[in-house]
Amino acid sequence: MHEHELFNPAGLRMLEDRNGAVAFGYVAPRVFYARFVGPLSAALGDRYVQELSDVLASVSTLAYFTDASALRGYDGDARSRIEALVRAQRDKFASIVMLTQPSGAWPASRAFADAWGEIKLLTEPLDFERALCNVAPFPDRSAKDWAHVWQVHSPR
Repeated sequence: MHEHELFNPAGLRMLEDRNGAVAFGYVAPRVFYARFVGPLSAALGDRYVQELSDVLASVSTLAYFTDASALRGYDGDARSRIEALVRAQRDKFASIVMLTQPSGAWPASRAFADAWGEIKLLTEPLDFERALCNVAPFPDRSAKDWAHVWQVHSPR
């Protein structure tokens, strides 16, 4: 039994291990979304980096939305590999929007965003959902309803 509950009506791809999970995929043409839940282990991070690398190899550009608000820690090497991929492929990212902990961004997230001034770092889920709605409109659904579509839940 996994410690996290996976709620995925949007049909996103899932990677998971015993403690953490990543849901990811396209939510509109050239709009890629990822949500991290629980701790990000080295193995889970490696698998996600490979998946994201494959996606980037097949596109000229994409808008990237990453929700790390339910991330509960990470392996340093996994984080470094994700950052290295983004740096190496930065020209493929038309924009990067990152949702972090509501209590404030993790120091690593802030450092990463500061290093790449074009990254929009948000701490309010509604602001993130509005930004996502601006590029990935969902017919007949207001921004306040998006949390039910894109969330991968984790118990507190």
